[in-house]
Amino acid sequence: AALREGKCRLTGLGRLRCKESDRIASVAAALGAMGASLAVRGDELEIEGRKTLPGGAVVDGANDHRVAMLCAVAALRCEKPILLRGADCVNKSYSDFWETYRMLGGRANVIRLG
Repeated sequence: AALREGKCRLTGLGRLRCKESDRIASVAAALGAMGASLAVRGDELEIEGRKTLPGGAVVDGANDHRVAMLCAVAALRCEKPILLRGADCVNKSYSDFWETYRMLGGRANVIRLG
């Protein structure tokens, strides 16, 4: 929704607050950092889409594999690269994610700290 022109309102998202992260807040923070125009209203997410996002930001994957993968996919349409913190959390559900991402044309340099 953030990467297609027009407005979108996602409703009934309450269950997403009780996952590995508060996914409503995590998605809003990540997409917002990349330059998306959006607002959280209770358990709803309103998004004003556009063709590309500015990017050029540090984005937190919130230690949530689905949020991290969402960030990677959104980064494909960012004008500038992003730095995704906690990128290795994708291993929880898809250990080959970054390999597949590169194979499909994504650019990623994963740096493991610690």
